[in-house]
Amino acid sequence: MAKRRKPTGSAARSVRAGTKRADTKRTDTTRTNATRTSSGRPANGKPTARTRSRRNGPVDPAPPGSPPWAAAGATLIGVLFLVGPVFFEARGLTFNPSTTRLLTVGVMGLAAVWVLAVTASRERALPLPRSWTLAALGAFVVAAVVAATHAEVTASALLGSLMRGSGLVLYASAAAVFLLLVALLPRERTPVLLTAAAATAAVVALHGGLQYLGMDPLPRETVGHSSPIEATLGNPNFASALMGMGLAPLTWLTLRADWSVLARSLAGAGAVLALVVAALSDSVQGPVAGLLGLVVLAVAWVLERVESPGAWIAGLLGSAAAGLGLLIAGLAAGLGPLVRVAELVSLGPRLWYWEAAARMVQEAPVLGVGLGMYEHRYRALRPAEQITERGTGLTTDAAHSVPLQMFAEGGLLLGLAYLAFVVATGVTLLVGLRRLQGSERLALGAVGGAWIAYQAQSAVSIDVPPLAAWHFTLAALIVVLTTRRTLLGPGAPRRRTRGQRLVGSATALVATVALIAGTWGLTGQYRADATVLELEHTDAEADPIRALELADEATALQPGRVDYWASYGQAMLDLGDQAGALDVYERAIEANPHHSPAVGAAARLASNLGEDERAEELWRDLAHLDPHHVDLQADAARFFLQHGDIDEALERLEHAVTVVDDDPELWQLLAVAYAEAGDDDAAAEADDRAIELAEAAEAEDEDDGEADDG
Repeated sequence: MAKRRKPTGSAARSVRAGTKRADTKRTDTTRTNATRTSSGRPANGKPTARTRSRRNGPVDPAPPGSPPWAAAGATLIGVLFLVGPVFFEARGLTFNPSTTRLLTVGVMGLAAVWVLAVTASRERALPLPRSWTLAALGAFVVAAVVAATHAEVTASALLGSLMRGSGLVLYASAAAVFLLLVALLPRERTPVLLTAAAATAAVVALHGGLQYLGMDPLPRETVGHSSPIEATLGNPNFASALMGMGLAPLTWLTLRADWSVLARSLAGAGAVLALVVAALSDSVQGPVAGLLGLVVLAVAWVLERVESPGAWIAGLLGSAAAGLGLLIAGLAAGLGPLVRVAELVSLGPRLWYWEAAARMVQEAPVLGVGLGMYEHRYRALRPAEQITERGTGLTTDAAHSVPLQMFAEGGLLLGLAYLAFVVATGVTLLVGLRRLQGSERLALGAVGGAWIAYQAQSAVSIDVPPLAAWHFTLAALIVVLTTRRTLLGPGAPRRRTRGQRLVGSATALVATVALIAGTWGLTGQYRADATVLELEHTDAEADPIRALELADEATALQPGRVDYWASYGQAMLDLGDQAGALDVYERAIEANPHHSPAVGAAARLASNLGEDERAEELWRDLAHLDPHHVDLQADAARFFLQHGDIDEALERLEHAVTVVDDDPELWQLLAVAYAEAGDDDAAAEADDRAIELAEAAEAEDEDDGEADDG
């Protein structure tokens, strides 16, 4: 074997220089590795690109396996899901102006399913996050389906109460949009959705401010609200809550270094306007929730800008706790701003609503009373104090606490699943605030602030479509910003076979047909509401045939809505057809056996028509359907007195006077019942009480008349 010749001259110098550079490189690498901390962070505190990628997840323009059209579709659906339910209302076009909100949410949910199905069929994989939040959401959806199948009124389970829309369609649609965003939304497009949320809150604040000044560009009739500020949301509480949720995103826009001074100034003005208008709405939940959201954004800012954030955050939280302590102390002493807050917060009715919800949990602790059934069970379980203080007219269709309503309608199964979803999202938020860097951390602070604001206001409010859409979208953005995604599935082959192409085309066709059919089905509620509105404006006496046609059309479109049957029954009564009206109210009872007004109307009609057996059955049902409704119980007592059941009449009347003890008619009727029972002493005592109350009422009327004359 020939010996290798040693290089000489210039070749030798090149070899020696290359060896020296290699040695220097190895020495630098060794020194750098030696100075790294155990967490992978260099000694200077700045994470390397590899560390950032490992901690923060993929930095690709789109998730792996996500085609550009799917990413664009996810972005568009996410924006429309945030904006649409807030502004798309049909006031003046339907009986219920909130119908289009649920329609919008449902269509967006169907569109999300379509994009997911087509993407999965074409790519043979979906990028999904490694997150407990996704698992908790799956458990929540399963529990909601169980609660819906457990409900006695299918229409309410699917569509929610008529004026709220918080049923299975809402939550299933929100879950579909959540899945779409966490799977296909590129991380760098989260600011698009966050900006849309901020802009929506600013427009709501501007609209509310104009309403406060009496310059509403969309005039409408208020429904007994103390404040004119409701924007397009139909309620000051909802408008205030949404402005509070938008406060952190608006403030985030003012901190964006890549925006012009003018744009940041406009965002700051929007934030101030949102806070002021929310405070002027007399709904305290919005400002309180918004300030809590700003705390989350401030934590993100401190973590990003301060070298030793622990002390700053401790100081921030300590100051907040001290300030809260001073405010509470002032409230106890009758001083400070919380005194005014306590006056504004209407906890009185909410306490009754919460007590009824707690009774529902006691009645059905595991599965609840059924999704959408709170409004139908409220009359049976409301406390008697509500009738005493506010009369029989006050009722509600929601517990005015989202978590409590979940437990009431779905029992421990749904309530715990919902709490698991909230807790998992909160943990993901905390992890992201610790791990993310730069603009992503600040964006997460804004998203987390809005999400925290929702949680705060939801403790004392209702899950209507606009607020629920924001909740699930914000939760999805937290996951997108914080969690890495991995492909679920084999992935698309380089070259698809003819069979694979046919399967993909068939899937797209089926998904498209389902989207169209589902959208048409969701319009049934809208079409029924439009029909009922026309019925409300139709003179049944002048055009009886048209009135009956409209009533029949509305109930055919939505046979499970007892409100439509009630309108139908009233139309029959306006025409003087009591027998026909009784048949309609019987159909209403079939649709919802818990609706005490329909049962009471049917009982009166059966009594008038001489159908005593059916009337007695209905009057007895009212004893547990609405036990504290003194007017219904008095009518039932009259029926039982006429038919010789004195004990039943006495039981109804004795309870009625304990609920409302200042009604002379109730005491007079009770005196008659005691006399029929042969208890002359009790009859005389009740009669004296009736005379005393009647004289007091007459004297009060005279005093009021003299005051008016003066």
